[in-house]
Amino acid sequence: MLTEEQGSFRTQPLDFRFPERSMTSPEHGAWVTAPRFQKYVTAAGGDPGRALALYDWNAQLAAAWLRDVGHLEVGLRNAYDRALLSHPALGGADWLHASQHGVLFPPRLDLRGVDANAGMRGKIRGAHRTWRHQAALPPRGKVLAEMPFSFWTSLTAQEHEATIWTPVLHRALHAGTDRTKVHPRLAEIRELRNRAAHMESIFTRAGAVYPQLIGVTRRLDRTLASFISQTSQVPDLLAAKP
Repeated sequence: MLTEEQGSFRTQPLDFRFPERSMTSPEHGAWVTAPRFQKYVTAAGGDPGRALALYDWNAQLAAAWLRDVGHLEVGLRNAYDRALLSHPALGGADWLHASQHGVLFPPRLDLRGVDANAGMRGKIRGAHRTWRHQAALPPRGKVLAEMPFSFWTSLTAQEHEATIWTPVLHRALHAGTDRTKVHPRLAEIRELRNRAAHMESIFTRAGAVYPQLIGVTRRLDRTLASFISQTSQVPDLLAAKP
C-alpha cells in the first residue's frame, strides 16, 4: 500500500485556459454536433470558449474515471471469480467451463416467460467465442478478462441473492456488506463508466459517484481503495473545473 510518506501521485492542478488564436468552439455537425455541445454551452453560461474548455475537461475527467473503474473491475472480477469457484453446486468444477454454465445460471423464467439467466450464460459464451478462433482451449485468464463489467455488477442483483450471493459471493466483500446497498452503487458506477467510454458528459455526476467508487472498493479490498484514492486524478480534475 502506498503511504503519505512515499509521496502523492496526484497530478498538479490543470490549466484549461486556451492559448491565443486557439479554437474557441468546434464546428457543429463536423466534430461535435450542436445538440451534443449545447449542454456545455449551457453550463458555460453561453460562453463558447469556456464551453469548449468544459468539453475537453470532461474528456480528461472521463479518462481518469475509466482508469479508476478499471482498477475496481480487475479487483472485482478476481474476487468474484474466486468466490464462484468455491460454489458448492459446482463440486469443484470450473464455473467458466461450458458444461457448468447452467449450474450457476440455470434457465429461470420471469413473469413474462423470459429466461432471466439467458443473458448471463450468453456473456460467458461470448467471452469464450472471442478466443476460440485463436486457441482450441482458450486460456482461462483471457476468457475471464473478456467478461464484461456488466456481468460482474449484475451478480449482486436480487435475482441472484439465493443462488449466488448467499452461498458464496458475500465472501468476496467485507463482512457485513449489505447487498441491497452495494448493488445500486455498482450499477451507478457502471453507468457512469459507460458514459465515459462513449465520451458522454459525466461532469455533473462524477463528484457524487466518486465517493461511491471508493466506498465499494473499500468493501472489496482496502489496499486497492487506498491505491485508487492516492493515485486518482479525479479529485484534482473536479477541483480544476474551467
